[in-house]
Amino acid sequence: MNSGPQSPRTAGNGPSPYFSSALGLFAGLILWQLASAALQPRLLANHLGAPAGPEGSYTQEQIQSAMQALAATPAGPLAIVLPGQLVFVLIACVLGFLSREAFLDRLALRKPQVGLAPIAMVLVGMVGVQLGMSALSNTFGLTSEYLDFLRKLLVDAGRAPAASLVILLALVPAFCQELFFRGLVQSRLVAVWPAGAAVLLTATVWSLVHVDTSRVLAALPVGIYLGIVAWKSASTWVAILAAAVNYLTMLFLTPHMSAAGAGGFVLICVLLGAGMMGIFALTRTGRAQVAADRVLESLK
Repeated sequence: MNSGPQSPRTAGNGPSPYFSSALGLFAGLILWQLASAALQPRLLANHLGAPAGPEGSYTQEQIQSAMQALAATPAGPLAIVLPGQLVFVLIACVLGFLSREAFLDRLALRKPQVGLAPIAMVLVGMVGVQLGMSALSNTFGLTSEYLDFLRKLLVDAGRAPAASLVILLALVPAFCQELFFRGLVQSRLVAVWPAGAAVLLTATVWSLVHVDTSRVLAALPVGIYLGIVAWKSASTWVAILAAAVNYLTMLFLTPHMSAAGAGGFVLICVLLGAGMMGIFALTRTGRAQVAADRVLESLK
């Protein structure tokens, strides 16, 4: 029996990157749903009152009213947002530590090997994507009750300081979701699948995580853009920054798009053009191919 030390990260020891990506994708979604289903009744128990629906169930109006009452408590926004997001971090970290690769490499938490200008351009483009989807949603009359609820948290005079809410509603989801979807899942699928298919699958599942139908439809193009940024930059950090910009735009800028008129359309085109230039600059660095080659080498 060999009693010598063995590294847990040598080739062939631990789940393959493909396996852990697929496992993480399904396990993360299942746990997210279970956590949401288990926690919501407990969080809202003191605010729901007597059931008013058929067969002792609560109506949608009761649930929305209870959510607003919970949000009015000091820890309410934290209780609403944080539990579901931590599920994504938990799955990503567990599978990252089990991987045969170094933890930071497994989750693509690498320092971006690109200049600041391409990163700035893709962030500007992210604003354009979100504003464009908002304009389309307004055109087709699609509204999001959940987004309206989040915006109400920011303008309600009784809420916690605005800075802490911005961190909770924008930066926390950006970090948690991108660590899971683009860091754990997509970073490996782009190496073993056609990159376009990997980006599309990850973006589709990411969009399905969102609460209502209008958000799902608007989230898919956003998810594709985030996927392309993460793929071409080979760094989850860039995708996290872009996702944070997306959420900030969604909370603060999109409510004003309906009044922008033709000027808003021109602005969106300019922002999208900057984003495309940024993605082109990222493509020229070749970082995506270097990252894919590294994954394929670990599979040998």
